[in-house]
Formats: sequence, structure tokens, C-alpha cells
Amino acid sequence: MPYKDPIKRLHYWKERNKRDYADGKYKARSIKRLKEWSLKNKTKELERLKNKQERYRNRIKLEVLFHYSNGVLPRCYCCGEIGLDFLTLDHVNNDGAAHRKELKADSRRTLTGRNMYKWAKENDFPPKFQVACLNCNWARSMKRNKGVCPHQL
Repeated sequence: MPYKDPIKRLHYWKERNKRDYADGKYKARSIKRLKEWSLKNKTKELERLKNKQERYRNRIKLEVLFHYSNGVLPRCYCCGEIGLDFLTLDHVNNDGAAHRKELKADSRRTLTGRNMYKWAKENDFPPKFQVACLNCNWARSMKRNKGVCPHQL
């Protein structure tokens, strides 16, 4: 290390990096290393990204479900199911198809599943949703039930 004084040392390294990186040889070497590493670790990197995306989606879903459960443990409004894998957003007025159609006209993406959770969060949690389990949500949508869950009949 040419300098013991931290300020002089910092200045030295800044100048050295400017000089070394100005000709592009380090950039080319970095790109080459990155490509080699990517080829060698492709499956590992894909798995890491997949896990990261899954954690992000689960975090958004949990945040939205907690909001619509008034900050308590999310549960189905009808049967009381608490398993997060079974819980979903349900349109209070049973107008989910019309709502998705309306939003599809404004957007290029179809708002189902994870996109609906993201949409609800981005739009400040509109009051048109409630938390329901998949069974109650599906049963309400059947025409023969006329928008009422069989648990409530």
C-alpha cells in the first residue's frame, strides 16, 4: 500500500481505478467472468431467482390478506379457514368477472391471482374485496347458489 494516510490512499485508488478501467480491459474481463459463471451456475441461479420471486409473491399476498382481515390472522369470512394456501381474495358483490374485464381494458395484463394482489395493494386496498377460502369463493360463483356460499344457506 503506497499510502498510510487514509485520504491519500483513497485518492490513490480512485486515480488507479480511473486509469485501469479507462482502457476497458477490466470491463471485458468482468464480462467474460460473468458469462463463465452464469454458464457454470445456471440452474443454481435460476433456482435462486425462482425462490426470490416466490418469496415476493407470498409477501404481497400475505400483506393484502392481512389488510382485508383488519390486521388479524387472515381467515375465510364464511367458514373460518386459516390455511394461507387455501385463502384468496373474493369480490364482495360477486362481480369479479366484470371487474377483471374492466381492468383488462386498461391494462395489458390479466388481473388474476398474484396480479390481483399487486393491483389491490397499488390501488390502496379498495373495499370491494374480502378474504375467502377457495371453496367458498368457488361455491359463491356457481349460478345455482345465486352468489351465496352453501355454508350460509
